[in-house]
Amino acid sequence: MESILQNILGRVHVATPIDDAIAICKSRLKKGAWENMTKKDQSTFVRLIKKIHKKNYDLYTYVMGGM
Repeated sequence: MESILQNILGRVHVATPIDDAIAICKSRLKKGAWENMTKKDQSTFVRLIKKIHKKNYDLYTYVMGGM
């Protein structure tokens, strides 16, 4: 699942708010998939999105010479 989320978030700008990034990833799921996930799976899904989005942001700031 992580590689799929990396592909999706690779197309999302790093300045996109995390709530919007989560909504974009959720919109790529099949209809009803989010509702059929357990609470544990949902939290894992969101946690992975936050981790990947932050990693993308950190890479961007490093490449662009930021702190």
